[in-house]
Amino acid sequence: MLIKHKLIANTGILVLAMALMLGLLAYSSSVLQQEIGIAGNIGKIENYVLQLRRNEKDFIARKDLKYFEKFNGNMTVLQQRVNQLKLDFANSGISLNEFVTIQSVLAKYHQHFKDLVILQQKIGLHAKDALYGELRSAVHDVETLIGKDNFQLLSEMLQLRRNEKDFMLRLDDKYVEKFKNNIGKLVIQVDSSDFSVDRKQQVTALLSSYEGAFLNLVSAQQRLGYHATMGLLGDMRGTVHQVDEILEQLNKRLLKT
Repeated sequence: MLIKHKLIANTGILVLAMALMLGLLAYSSSVLQQEIGIAGNIGKIENYVLQLRRNEKDFIARKDLKYFEKFNGNMTVLQQRVNQLKLDFANSGISLNEFVTIQSVLAKYHQHFKDLVILQQKIGLHAKDALYGELRSAVHDVETLIGKDNFQLLSEMLQLRRNEKDFMLRLDDKYVEKFKNNIGKLVIQVDSSDFSVDRKQQVTALLSSYEGAFLNLVSAQQRLGYHATMGLLGDMRGTVHQVDEILEQLNKRLLKT
């Protein structure tokens, strides 16, 4: 073979090799860009989950429905991000069951928070609202009928109010038991007071209404939860932790690709 022909052949091989290398680099760059995009989307999803937790905690602390609206808005964006992430993985040739799971878990988390908001509205968003308001009205009715002259009965009423407020502040059932014991003592004292028979009956009936209003509040608060692992608060905590676990699995799956 002539030297000229050898040079042409070598040049052709070199050009082909360079073309293959450039093609491989372009493919690797494309795959890398896809992985960077997927990782970025996972990061955004994690950030929106944190936003949801912040909205949730703000509502629980402040009892303001604007945080429920923010939660709903962030949940909508989060679900869109999850759908985009699912598409990104599909474009990379990866189909995962985790996306079915995470969409189901997010829907459950959303429903738990809706239920919590409805229950908090039943309990009350402020001192004069719903069950809070009923309790406030009931105790004022009792205090008005007892009057200002019987200091013993008024002292016992103050003790009941203390039990009531201690429960609301500390969310501990021991204050419910104290309330029940003290209201029983107060009923006995009313019966032995110098009130007329009719007045005794009215005060006793109002005390019964007051106790019922307080126990209704306690029951609703128990369903909502005294702490992060109880009631609806516990349900929400469990579902959002599932979201965290699935996102961690997706990150691990991405690293293996």
